[in-house]
This record gives sequence, C-alpha cells and structure tokens, in this order.
Amino acid sequence: MLEQVFLVKQDVEKYRMLTVIKSLPPQELNLSNISNRMQFTYQKTYNIFQALLEDIMDVAPDMDPKVTKIESIDFSKIAIDTYRLYLVQNSIVFQAFNYGLTNANPSFDAFSNEHFTSKSTLNRRMSAFRSFLKNFGLKISNSTLEIKGDEKSIRWMAYFVY
Repeated sequence: MLEQVFLVKQDVEKYRMLTVIKSLPPQELNLSNISNRMQFTYQKTYNIFQALLEDIMDVAPDMDPKVTKIESIDFSKIAIDTYRLYLVQNSIVFQAFNYGLTNANPSFDAFSNEHFTSKSTLNRRMSAFRSFLKNFGLKISNSTLEIKGDEKSIRWMAYFVY
C-alpha cells in the first residue's frame, strides 16, 4: 500500500519487476518471460530492467557493475523488502513527509529548494499522500509540510509509515 502513496509510477514498475524476477525459477529468468508476466513490451521491460540495474548497484554495492545480463545477476543478494525501503526512502514524497515530521521549523520553500523540485511538482506528487492522510483524519500544510490534526492520529499514522 505504501508503494502507491510514496512512489512514482517508474519506481512501482521497478519494484514489481524485482518481485517478478524473485518469483521466477533461475531457468526461466529472461526478459521475455518477465515482459510476458508484467504484460509490457520487450522494449519497455528492457528499459525498466536497466533502471532497476542502476538501483541494484546502490542497494547491493558488492555486486559486480560489469555484470549486466539478467541471467548472470545473483538476485538472492537483494531482498525485496530492502529494495522497497530503498525506493521509499529515496522518494521525494517520503522525504517531504519525513522533513515535515522531524524538522523543528519545516518550510515548503526550503524543502523544494534543497531538493531542486518545484512546488507544483511536489504538490502533484503528494496527491496520493494527501488522500492517505485523509484516512487518518489528517492534512499536510502547504507552507510548512507539517502534518495537521489530532496528535493521536498523527502518532498512529507515523507508526504505520515507519
């Protein structure tokens, strides 16, 4: 559920691809099988795989960067939960949420400038997060990124996310 709240479409596709890869037996591990399972064209699957490969090098730095063939990669070194955490922690929406919750004097402008993103882009990407907050009876401030609402609800939501 948190994937739809914090991640952009490309990150969700990479996460989904890794789950498909981890579910396939080694003898069936190729881009054609993955594209069939994900119901994407081979070209789109290849592009997603290339982006996933870049992330894998960040998540598992001990992996050999020269190995780029899917059949040669040891996917047992990458846990799905570890990759999910990596994606969520690197998403701009999660970073904005974390900044607003943990910073003493948060500012929407300061956050936008620090992360080289426009306010409109950040607001657009936060639409799913705003809907998520409504489930807890909460709102997020457009000027400070602070979560507004009942403290008990804020604590429950923070527990759910963290």
